[in-house]
Amino acid sequence: MIKAFVEKGGSTDAEEWKLMRHRAQIIAEAGNILMTKSPPRGADDEAGVAKWKKHCAEYRELSKKLSKALAFKKVAKVKAALDACSAQCEACHKDHKSN
Repeated sequence: MIKAFVEKGGSTDAEEWKLMRHRAQIIAEAGNILMTKSPPRGADDEAGVAKWKKHCAEYRELSKKLSKALAFKKVAKVKAALDACSAQCEACHKDHKSN
């Protein structure tokens, strides 16, 4: 939903920006929740667990940056933050998603 919002160039409606920011905050909280879970693969030892937690923390921090960009209604920064979040998801999936 945030991606579609950015693709249309944001909005003139302040409530829509606020809604997108709330969604970004929910995504950040998902990073906290993921950190308490075990991934489907790649966390069989301490190094794997540390890698998982690092991915989750980075996901959370990037989502916070996304929320901040939404707060300032900067479409280019929102797009960059969203792209960074997506790249982080892919990196984590490469290491931990089951095949």
